[in-house]
Amino acid sequence: NMQVVDPTTVSPCCDTMPDYEMNGYPTAGAFDGSGVGGSVSGPAPVSTSTVSAGKNLGATPGGAQDIGLVRRWIEDGLVPTGNNLTVEGLLSEHDLPIEGQTCEQFLCVHGALGMSPTLDDDDGTTFVQIGFMSGLRTDTFKRRPLNLVVVVDVSGSMGSGDKMVATREALNHLVDQLGEDDRFGIVKFNSEASVVLESTPATDKAALKAAIAQLNAGGSTNIEAGLVMGYEMAAKFLEESGRNHRVMLFTDAQPNVGNTEQGGFIAIAKKYADLGIGLSSFGVGIDFQHELILGISQIRGGNYFYLENADKIRKVFDEDFDYLVTPLAYDMKVSLTPGANYEIVDVYGIPNWSKGEQTITLDVKTVFLSRNKGAIMLRLKYVGPLYL
Repeated sequence: NMQVVDPTTVSPCCDTMPDYEMNGYPTAGAFDGSGVGGSVSGPAPVSTSTVSAGKNLGATPGGAQDIGLVRRWIEDGLVPTGNNLTVEGLLSEHDLPIEGQTCEQFLCVHGALGMSPTLDDDDGTTFVQIGFMSGLRTDTFKRRPLNLVVVVDVSGSMGSGDKMVATREALNHLVDQLGEDDRFGIVKFNSEASVVLESTPATDKAALKAAIAQLNAGGSTNIEAGLVMGYEMAAKFLEESGRNHRVMLFTDAQPNVGNTEQGGFIAIAKKYADLGIGLSSFGVGIDFQHELILGISQIRGGNYFYLENADKIRKVFDEDFDYLVTPLAYDMKVSLTPGANYEIVDVYGIPNWSKGEQTITLDVKTVFLSRNKGAIMLRLKYVGPLYL
């Protein structure tokens, strides 16, 4: 167990870790009380990151990566619902480093303790922050080549507002981040799915952007057909070693043809996640159906972003692209046992956690590389004797 700080003990572990290089050389890390490691090796392809040199990168759990939809609602004079706000999204878009901690390993998990007065009781609350960071650095990190397929919603609802314009702009920024070692394909869907561009080496960016320019909205919304076709295209190249395999879905998430239930989409995503194909989802439009995409983003290899404006598109695709396609760890479990006279009453920043008789377990499906040091927060309550 890693002793974080009384009153909590933390014991993390990871099922599998992808292959990367750290600081230019292969490492074979192991959990040693200061972080989580794994057997790492493999190629170091060209990076397109433009961040400043020499800083440690962070790490964030998968799932929602922002609260952009909430901001969009507020900017338009609407009142967002509680379902539109995810704590994990709020935490992921902020840099939350734990003071004084460093990381020389592939992935490090640290803890910190804080006390805070609260409005709902007179005793105050104890908070424990579980923080994530990486020994990978901005000046030496090189992502692996991608086998990437984008699946684009071109249904009639995407023709309203600026949805299609924003999607094409995002895709053009995405293409600018691709290297010659990457593969890229495009699938579109409305009532049916069709191939716009078969998977091809990303060497002729003008041709890729010409294919993107053909995307126009009209028809019904069959997300199921588009996802399946996109996954099938990506699966053709699973045997190419040294690649990250990923599908990216661009949609306002308003299915009305084919499977329209969240459970059906989760089953599709899980099937291909088990084969090693991750899913990044990008929402557009003020009427974006957040709950549907949130569910599929919480599986292994999943993350989700809302593209509320041009600045967000530039940030996601110009600054953060290499990180959002780079999973650091899968199926990470963190077990926490409260110290004497303390009880864990809530967890913020992760949807999947279970409570045992004395220990709770956080189930982090994926940890992604990030410019931000991510966090999960725990709220503890003192249940011991009172001293006057």
